[in-house]
Amino acid sequence: MRIFKKQRRVLGFDLELAAAIALIFFSVAFLRSWAGGFSLIASGNGSPVDWQKEYDKLKAKIDKEWSEPHHLSGTSYWASKNLDEYIQWMGIKAGDRARAAELGARAQNAGNPYWYEKFTNLQELAQESGETTLWQGVFIFMRIIDSPRGRADTWTSAWFKASPGVGRRLYEAARQHDFDPSHVRAAAQCLMRFANGDWESGLTGLYGDREETIGDYDAEGYLCLPKRDYDVSCELRDFAHVLDEGTPHRMADKAMEEGEMLRETCDYWRLTEERKDTTDIMDEYLRAKDENWLGSGKTRRVLCEMPPDKGHAFFLKLAEDYDLPKAKEYIEGFYAKLKGKVEYEEEDGKREPAAGAVVTVTDPHDGTEWVVEADDDGNYEIEKVILHKTCGPFPITAEYKGYKEEDEYEGPLEEPNKDFEHEKDLLIRADAWEGTIAGTWEMKAGEDESVLAAIMHCGEYEIGKNWRLRLKFKKDRGNENIVVYALDEARLDFFSESLDMKAMQMEREGQKIEMSGKEKAEARSRKLSKKECGLELAVNLKKKTYALTGKIDVQGIASEGESRLDVKVKPIIVDEREATEGTTGIKEEIEIKGTFNDEKPTRFNGSRNEMDSVLPEFQEFMKALAGKIEWKLSWDLRKKSEK
Repeated sequence: MRIFKKQRRVLGFDLELAAAIALIFFSVAFLRSWAGGFSLIASGNGSPVDWQKEYDKLKAKIDKEWSEPHHLSGTSYWASKNLDEYIQWMGIKAGDRARAAELGARAQNAGNPYWYEKFTNLQELAQESGETTLWQGVFIFMRIIDSPRGRADTWTSAWFKASPGVGRRLYEAARQHDFDPSHVRAAAQCLMRFANGDWESGLTGLYGDREETIGDYDAEGYLCLPKRDYDVSCELRDFAHVLDEGTPHRMADKAMEEGEMLRETCDYWRLTEERKDTTDIMDEYLRAKDENWLGSGKTRRVLCEMPPDKGHAFFLKLAEDYDLPKAKEYIEGFYAKLKGKVEYEEEDGKREPAAGAVVTVTDPHDGTEWVVEADDDGNYEIEKVILHKTCGPFPITAEYKGYKEEDEYEGPLEEPNKDFEHEKDLLIRADAWEGTIAGTWEMKAGEDESVLAAIMHCGEYEIGKNWRLRLKFKKDRGNENIVVYALDEARLDFFSESLDMKAMQMEREGQKIEMSGKEKAEARSRKLSKKECGLELAVNLKKKTYALTGKIDVQGIASEGESRLDVKVKPIIVDEREATEGTTGIKEEIEIKGTFNDEKPTRFNGSRNEMDSVLPEFQEFMKALAGKIEWKLSWDLRKKSEK
């Protein structure tokens, strides 16, 4: 019994001692956990988390990757130019932020405020790291480069930086990974402002030689520099003031496509003011003109001239399709009233009102027609018909009793005026002739194919001229046997002349000397004076012959081209180009004779090779001297008659 009691006392002492020690350890652990020093605790799945280890590991990773995808090593610095890397690293740093948030949440759930705060701070550090990567990406890929030492941005490169390929990728990646996208949008805003300005006035813009200045007008109307910080590359359009409009360069449809591209980008970024600037530029461009084009004193307009083969309806549709109300109103202002009187002249010269005559006006560019009938007095009126001077001339016809008079009028309006009234009278003659006369001339020779080509040392050339005149003849005098028709109207339908020449073509062992030149002249729809075209048609009804005779002397058609000297003979390297200009024209002595079989002829037509009138010996001489020569004349005249 004594032995048992002694052992119990010993055992009791041990149990009490162990309990005391456990209580002490628990208390210390509790206090240390509040002080942040207790780094091991069971995780949610029962496994312990070493908070210090996890923290050190994640912080080291964030610190190491802070500058990615830029690399710093001592004094050296390397920045990635691969956009994909920036987007990839934003995803990696968003993952670090998520890991810090996860560990912070676990610490909070474990009742560990110290580590919760530490991981929250780490989460903010990862956020800053990702924001830095995003900012670096914006700086590398979305800043405006205007340094003369580098390749400066144009409106197209600025648009590309803000487009889906660059700016939008950065913006969408920032939103996806919860980084602040506001400075991406700010960069895009600056890019689109720059793009608008350069698109309008830059080297590759809509206008050439446009002069602008910056500043704000004060109360007295003086232009002063702004009393604020500003960046000329990042301002709205009203910051600049135009001093000289310059010359419009771009075809209207191409300009509208470019503008819509810019507007769509503005829409994505919700840039309301910048979109309005783009729209205003588009609106103004359809109304643009240069009143002293190339110093010639002539006016060049976008409307009907850029492109030149499109009519008013084309430009009006552009204004409607791209929602440009000012341009639409401007174009519609060239549609006003055309009125006049239609008369019919018998073969004996007696005239009468052409009551019920059908009058048709046509836009030659697109075939748009306006058709009305003359009243009992032969008067007609067409409302809202095209009267634009630049887009003319406009064909107008009158049909009456089976006869048809074809004429044209020049539009009188240089500026819009819906209330304008233009008069155009028409006379339908029963005894009249109308038609065309045309000429074609070509001379060409290859290397050593003519004396001229040989003299030019391996030279070659091709020269061509084509023209056509539209003629109207009215009865002038005559009797029952011979009727003479005087020229009533002549118009140059079209004219083209070209020269393409190479001379002094010498090349040996990579060394080269060559001279070349090109010239071109074009004209169309030009009304000719009596001095420029003095033709007459005589019809001998008794002998059944006709003769078209007289002179054509049309001069002053502008030509332009370029001469070039290309020398590559070391140490001399020369590539000189010089613009050439001059005038050309048509100078012909016409004597066309023919026969007919009908009692009352209705058509005279034919063609001939003018070289056939040259003696064979002289033909051979000309061919040897100048090369292949073609010279043809053709004509087609019809008498007005009942259909």
